[in-house]
This record gives sequence, C-alpha cells and structure tokens, in this order.
Amino acid sequence: DKYQDQLVYARFGVDIGERLRTKKYCALAYRNISQVHAKNNQLIEAIDWKLKEIDTWKINNYVVQLAQSYFELGKFYTKLGAGSKAQISFENALSIYESKNNIEGVAQVKNGLGELHKNLNNLGNSLEFYFQALELAQKDSLFLQEANTMVKIGEIYTLKGDFLLAQNFFTDAVEHFEAIQNPLGIAQTTNVLGDIYRQTGDLNQALAHYYQSIRLFEEANQLNASAEAYNNIGLVLEKQNKFESARNNFIKSLEIKLENELIYSVPRTYANLASSYGKLGNNAKANYYFSEGIAMAKKFEVNDELAYLFKKKSEYKERAGKSDEALQLFKKYLS
Repeated sequence: DKYQDQLVYARFGVDIGERLRTKKYCALAYRNISQVHAKNNQLIEAIDWKLKEIDTWKINNYVVQLAQSYFELGKFYTKLGAGSKAQISFENALSIYESKNNIEGVAQVKNGLGELHKNLNNLGNSLEFYFQALELAQKDSLFLQEANTMVKIGEIYTLKGDFLLAQNFFTDAVEHFEAIQNPLGIAQTTNVLGDIYRQTGDLNQALAHYYQSIRLFEEANQLNASAEAYNNIGLVLEKQNKFESARNNFIKSLEIKLENELIYSVPRTYANLASSYGKLGNNAKANYYFSEGIAMAKKFEVNDELAYLFKKKSEYKERAGKSDEALQLFKKYLS
C-alpha cells in the first residue's frame, strides 16, 4: 500500500545518508521517515526517528533546524497525549526561536502550546497562547499564520459553546484566506462554519457551506477533507429525517476513505452508516456496520473513533427499546 511504498523509499534515504556519513542528509532522512510514520499515525516510530534527528542536529550545531524539530516533536507528543513531554519539547523550541528573535518560529510554537492545552481541556490557557500567536502574526505580517490562528481561536470558542464568537473568527479567517488566495484554507474554514450552523440548528446554511467546501476540496484534490464533508452532509440530512439521502452521503464518504486508505477515520463513518441503516429499519446492515467499525477502531487503536461508535450504537439500542444494552454501551463510551 502507499504507506509501505513511502516507508521503503524513506528507509532507502536513511541508508544512503548513513553510508555517506553526511550529518545534514542523515538528519533530513530521519525527518523524512519520521513524517512518513506520523502521517500514518505510527506515533511511537515517528518520535523515535525524530529523536535521532534532534540528536544529529544538536551534535552538529544546526540550531534553527533543531528548533523546528523540537516543535515537530512537541506536536507528536501532543497527538500521543504525552502532555509533559510535549510541553518540554515546545519550551525547547521556544527558547531557541526567542534567542534568534525568530518571530515566525515563536508564533508557531505558541500555536503548538495552544493545541496542547486544548487537548488537555485547559481552554483558558489555550486561548491565551492562541491570542499571543495571533498578535505576533499580525505584528510581523504573517498572513497565513494569522488566518490559521483565527481558525484555532474559533475552535476554542466552539468548544466553550460561544458559537457567535466562533462564527466571527471563522468568517474573518475566510476573508484572510481569500485575501492571500489560499483555496484550501477557504475550504477548511467553510467546512467548520458548516459545523457551527449544524450545531446551532441552521441546517440549510450548514448544507450550503458543506457543499461549497466539497467543491473547493475536490478542486484542491483534498480527498480526506471532502470525505469528511460528505460525512457531515449525511449528519445534517439525518437531522432532517432524510435517512436515504443521509445513507448515500455516508456511503460516498466511506468509498473515498477506503479507496484512498484513510483507514483511521473509517470507523466513524461506519458508525454513521450503521445509524442511518437502523433508522431505515435495516437492522442487519446496522449491526454489520457497527461490528465492522468497532473491530477496525480496536485494530488500529483509534479510541476517539471507538468511543463514537459506542455512543452511536447506544443510541441505536435505546431506539430499539433495549435499554440495558444501551446503558452498557454508553458506559463503554464514557470510559
């Protein structure tokens, strides 16, 4: 598969770098293989290679490259849920960037710290870091980073339930992405605006934003993102009791994910597809897709997807009048 092909070439790069004994190329090869593992959610392997990369930069006094590698390590630890290690990695990066007066690097790390504290549910701290990053980006005319940080701030306000403020930041971000002609940024932010409208009950506006984002994603060949947008459309149509149309959009999302080996987000779409089949009265297919989704989530250890599956299956069992099963599934979701 694509991951294995990428890994073969990445290992070949490491082998060449180590045989040539050129430290810079060794470090770049370690970075490359680390990124291949990270893209495929192999975070332990990604971190191991990143640490080798860091040691190589450090020994040979490549200071700016070292700062970037510490930042990337912080992101990996954040995704892994190792908060204290992520904090230390970000602080190491920040120390170097500040000593070099590298405003862009400082702003980048502040964004990383914002993401870390969001994941730790320290939303106040997260907002503080994001606003610091935003101020630095505005001061140094870092237009892309400014727009991206506005999106991050909007996400925090969404989590806090302040949808109006979230909408304002997302709308400002779209305008910034349009000004710098960044179609992918426009598409991603249009999609999250759709999420805001879906959560506040303005389903027609949600659909309009999701359809617009799909057009932009497909133009940019961002298949993973378009798959998620189809999934979101299915959720809106399900709320409108249009279960067949919802199912068809979930199937479209699933086809894209399977065709492009986006395996780590497949279980969630299985859950939604199972739910829609349940509402259409096809219990055999509902149970099949719940079972497939749970098995896949366990196999690839994606616990957020597994939790979502337990929640959706609990709702399905509750609608079927099987309260005891629903309760057990909901306890699994909570745990």
